[in-house]
Amino acid sequence: MAPYDDFKRMLRERRFREAAVLAEAQAFGGAGDNVFWLNQQAIALLRMGRAREAAAVADRALSRNPSGFYSLLIRSEAQFRQGDIIAALAGFQEARRYPAVQRRARKGMLDCLIALHRFEEALAALAGWNGDIQESRPFRVKALGGLGRIDEAIAVCQEWLGTSADNRRALWLLCELEERRDGIEATLAKYEKMAKIPSRPPIYGELCAMLYRRAGRADRALGQYDKLTTRSNDPAILRRKAFTLAKSGREPEALPLLEELLRARPSDQYVHSAYGAAARRAGYLEKAWTFYHELLALFPEEKSLYGRIKKIGKEIEAFPPVASTGKDREP
Repeated sequence: MAPYDDFKRMLRERRFREAAVLAEAQAFGGAGDNVFWLNQQAIALLRMGRAREAAAVADRALSRNPSGFYSLLIRSEAQFRQGDIIAALAGFQEARRYPAVQRRARKGMLDCLIALHRFEEALAALAGWNGDIQESRPFRVKALGGLGRIDEAIAVCQEWLGTSADNRRALWLLCELEERRDGIEATLAKYEKMAKIPSRPPIYGELCAMLYRRAGRADRALGQYDKLTTRSNDPAILRRKAFTLAKSGREPEALPLLEELLRARPSDQYVHSAYGAAARRAGYLEKAWTFYHELLALFPEEKSLYGRIKKIGKEIEAFPPVASTGKDREP
């Protein structure tokens, strides 16, 4: 089987780390086009959440072929992911000149304008939209909402749902707009009713749980997440449940879920932050230290784990755990 076929299969199977290693080997030791394989390596790194490394690899591809528009697009996407929005915007604007990547570059440019709160510019760019109307709607909703034109943004969401019933993205945006317009209690009452209808998809339960969290009703949110996990194996639900547990003082329950998420995606910085904070609050630093060694054994190329182990080790040395007398054990 050709290396590229192997690479595509690895991406489909979410074996991003293996895909990145294969692409790097082909770029520097294979007989193919090294710029092509550098682009593939950057794509695999992006899928792993390693945006900074992906940008550096795309830079190497551009140094070999300065007019490589795929490399330019990939670097811009990586810059956006790592928060360098201004640089990403400049890259997407340049990439729009190339028909082969024009569509993706335009979407990237709109993401940047909205992230920068340049909503009027985003609407101006949307005025000449000549692509799929469905693709334009999320940007239009966010730009209108950013300008405080809530009713207009809600109307776009409703139009969107009229052509794509129960669309997850449309419902999420609509719920947030309704909360801004109608308040948390009125919006929660609406989605509580929707979540109780068995024929409705899980997104309504997710929205209900999100509103419970925002309303300060963590126990109700967790109950909703428990129901959802019986209907869906979506890791996003597990993630939100873990974050809710951690933020509501139930760190010992949150930690195993956060560890499960990190085993699935060891580059997820948000989960790392939540895990470290929960371990500190619960007095579980030694457990975290052990877990990070286990994670490093599974993912030795995840170099950031060395820094986390070192930091936790220093904290343990500075504040060693108090030896148990046994009096606090359950009978």
